[in-house]
Amino acid sequence: MQSAITSLIAVVGTLLGATATYIFQARATKQARWEARDERLWQEQLAAYSAFAGAIT
Repeated sequence: MQSAITSLIAVVGTLLGATATYIFQARATKQARWEARDERLWQEQLAAYSAFAGAIT
C-alpha cells in the first residue's frame, strides 16, 4: 500500500509540474509575441515619421 501511495504522489507531482511548465511557457510565448508586435509597430511609425519629414523638407 505504501508503494501505491508513493507512486500516486509521484504521478500527481509530475502532472502538476507539467501543467505549471505549460502555463509559464504559454505566458512567455504570449509576451514574446506582444514584444515583437510592439517592435514592428515602432519600426513602422519610425518609417512613417521619416517619410513625412522627408516630404516636408
